[in-house]
Amino acid sequence: MKTTPLTNTLAALLLIAAGATARAADTVVEHRVNTAVSTRAGVANLYDMRRIEPIRGDAAAGAAKVTICVACHGPQGNSVVPLFPQLAGQRAEYLYGRLLDFQDADEKLPYYTAVIPMPQQAREMSDTDLRDIAVYFAAQVPEVTLPPTLAANIHQGEELYLHGDSERGIPPCQGCHGAYGEGGPVDAGSQYLAYPALHGQHAVFMTDRLRNYRENGGWPHFSTDDKIMHSVAKTLSDQDISAITNYLAWLAPTSSR
Repeated sequence: MKTTPLTNTLAALLLIAAGATARAADTVVEHRVNTAVSTRAGVANLYDMRRIEPIRGDAAAGAAKVTICVACHGPQGNSVVPLFPQLAGQRAEYLYGRLLDFQDADEKLPYYTAVIPMPQQAREMSDTDLRDIAVYFAAQVPEVTLPPTLAANIHQGEELYLHGDSERGIPPCQGCHGAYGEGGPVDAGSQYLAYPALHGQHAVFMTDRLRNYRENGGWPHFSTDDKIMHSVAKTLSDQDISAITNYLAWLAPTSSR
């Protein structure tokens, strides 16, 4: 792969964000790093997503465990409510990591009490449940209704997503999430397994996530990927976020594998 200033910047972000070394293992749980990070709650544990291995589970068993999930995320994970993300076809490694985040989150935090009840739901699940659910949703076919018309800023979003803006320090999103928003290249390193697919995702949901990363350092989610996203999101204005999310929402989703 050709080395460029942008790829060097992304590599540096990965090293800075991680903050600790964890041995390779079969689960994200074994990559929790007891690293002190600055948050409003003080010291928090980080999930080290750099060495995550492919998540294995039983999709058929998972189908019987998602009754409460589909109440918000729709049948087979095809959400029709813009606030709730599409799960169908999403990478199992990303979904598993997010569920681990929810298990460790403090459900009393305003973010959860005002927005989502995920921590309580996730705590009632075993690690096997998390794996089965993640694999189940990853195996589903995305069925997304794309916006009927192009947003006015979609071409700006395409430019930022594909090429970034070196003068403002904005890296191209495709470096981690793929040229079509399908997720990072899995053959380039295991850390890319946990980078989610973004094509066809709800713009409202992505906007909320990017603003959260930018303004609160990914709070209240704790992983090495969150630290990277905080560094990236700090470079984005509201207009940038609107353009990028409108562009991604317009892309027809496919499998992330």
